[in-house]
Amino acid sequence: MAGLFITSSRIGDAVMTLSLLEGLRVENPNMTYAVAADPLVASLFEDDPACIEIIHFPKKKASLHWFFLWKKAVKKKWDWVADTRGSIVSYLLNSKKRFIWKKTPNDKRHKVEQVSAIAGLTPITPKIILSEDRKNAMQALLPNAPIFVIAPVANWIGKQWPIHDFKEIMNRFCETYPDAHILVITAPSEDPQLTPLRTLPGSRITFSTDLAKMHDLKLIDMAALIAQGNLFLGNDSGLMHMSYALNTPVIGLFGPSRDRIYGPYPTNSIHTVIRIPKSYDELFNTPGFSHKKQECYMDELKFDHVWDVIKKKWKDC
Repeated sequence: MAGLFITSSRIGDAVMTLSLLEGLRVENPNMTYAVAADPLVASLFEDDPACIEIIHFPKKKASLHWFFLWKKAVKKKWDWVADTRGSIVSYLLNSKKRFIWKKTPNDKRHKVEQVSAIAGLTPITPKIILSEDRKNAMQALLPNAPIFVIAPVANWIGKQWPIHDFKEIMNRFCETYPDAHILVITAPSEDPQLTPLRTLPGSRITFSTDLAKMHDLKLIDMAALIAQGNLFLGNDSGLMHMSYALNTPVIGLFGPSRDRIYGPYPTNSIHTVIRIPKSYDELFNTPGFSHKKQECYMDELKFDHVWDVIKKKWKDC
């Protein structure tokens, strides 16, 4: 028998749910499980030897994806079902234990802590498991040099630091650290936004979108690229969450989101949050603020402040 782990469909949320999976693994080191995951995040589980089945679980019209999952899972007896999406389906399966997400209004705990709490577990830093073969394959695609990973694109322009600031950071980094290399990592669909960065010295910078085209990379391959990094700089994004789950030191840039809930976990001497001068609540209560607006709320984050933090963190790498 095995467990069934139903994870989130978004990258960042899916990574944070891995804390629950790690907590269950600590309680039972010999556990095995099947994972139900959207195709976007499913590959993150490919290298985990405890994962015996990946159920690709794409969203369908009229919520028919839940019926698909029920048909797939109903005939099996599960040791446990951990459902981080809080579905009714989990109550309709044959399972000894159930750990099911229920949203608590005004919960100020970090999302990692919230997810772990559904099974009464002590929060553990999420972990993405990579095989040695995959790490070696991705390492071969990068220069033999210290790697600074930069993720300049977010899924909403509101929480994306302006691309010209990232360009200036990259330019300054190349001048200051001539023996290091930059890996710019984004989703292939975000490649058009990288045009301003392609005017920088090509020998010093690798774009993950170029590697993805040449080698047909999956999300877990992107994770293996991030794992080569000495330091990560990026907006509040799924790639930021992947980075701390890979033990890559993170500098996370925050504005219109709650870093206390969605920042790198844990925030400590390894990981750092830099946010705009306003708190989330101050920004939220600013007249005209809206999560639906396609405008940047990160302009007040000063270049010099970010650069000073990078220099300090790079020295510690």
